[in-house]
Amino acid sequence: MRCFLGMLLPEHLRDELSEALISADKPKNLHRVDERLWHMTLVFLGDIDPKNIKDVVRICKYYKRGFGTFTFNRLECFPALEPKPKVLVANGVLQPIELWRRMIKKMRNELADFAPDIDMKKWNAHVTLARASSKSACLPKWQKRIGPYEWKPEGFALIQSTLTDRGPVYRTIHEFPFSN
Repeated sequence: MRCFLGMLLPEHLRDELSEALISADKPKNLHRVDERLWHMTLVFLGDIDPKNIKDVVRICKYYKRGFGTFTFNRLECFPALEPKPKVLVANGVLQPIELWRRMIKKMRNELADFAPDIDMKKWNAHVTLARASSKSACLPKWQKRIGPYEWKPEGFALIQSTLTDRGPVYRTIHEFPFSN
């Protein structure tokens, strides 16, 4: 089963980002992601054996601390440094970033035995709001200031992602609230 650890956005933040996206003079040929699916991925686990879910849950239960806030202050085509961006994201400043990066690195290391396809690329905190309208289409380099909209994550979830012709379908397997 294809899974990831992510922080789902609360409704009030989805509404604010939706308004910012609607009012932005953004690139054409975008397919908007369903707002209910907007999230910040912490760790993309990839395909994992269902029998390993209990071990993933056991490990994730130890991560009870969130570290500060995320301030969304721009929309941009991503990845910005590549010549062919494919998604439009909400981006900004996650503080304190070094504590988040350490937590994610530790999670990846602890989960790697149970998720052989785990993504180990450099982590970039962002929320995908829209994608290029086709797999072959690319977006221009583009950025727009928004907000700022501040968010203090209250926890994360283990989420199963099933890809369909109409886009991904998510099912929350387990929630892990932060205790601070």
